Amino acid sequence: MRANKYDFLIKKAYRQGELAEILDEMAPVSPGHWYLKGYFRQEWDERTKRISDFMFSPYLSHDHARSANGGLLPSDLSRIGISKPGGPAYVYNILTGYGYDAPFGTDVPEGKYFHPYFRHMIIGMPPPLYDGFFEYDDGTPASLP
Repeated sequence: MRANKYDFLIKKAYRQGELAEILDEMAPVSPGHWYLKGYFRQEWDERTKRISDFMFSPYLSHDHARSANGGLLPSDLSRIGISKPGGPAYVYNILTGYGYDAPFGTDVPEGKYFHPYFRHMIIGMPPPLYDGFFEYDDGTPASLP
């Protein structure tokens, strides 16, 4: 979400009032984000986020992101639905395709996962969805396809 502002989410995911409430609960804007990204704004104190603010990465720099993710720089997922072949189907397959065993002879390193829909079939992201992840009010069992 490098180039998007929070107001990008209005009418796509949230109403303006809902988004303002969510931003009030989020961590404050750190002046370090502006400084390290080359934007020299006159803000040197932390403040609450506004709808007109940019969506910054939780990491201050590429080195910070690599050290938090096992040496790998995480991808910017803001355009993943339009940049990959298959679009939304690619996102669906990445989220739900963890239920397969690796074929004979495929070595999956510790801390990595076999994923047949990922380009190299070895992915570092743990399964984001699993059975029982959601609880429905009517008691419907939560399961993946």
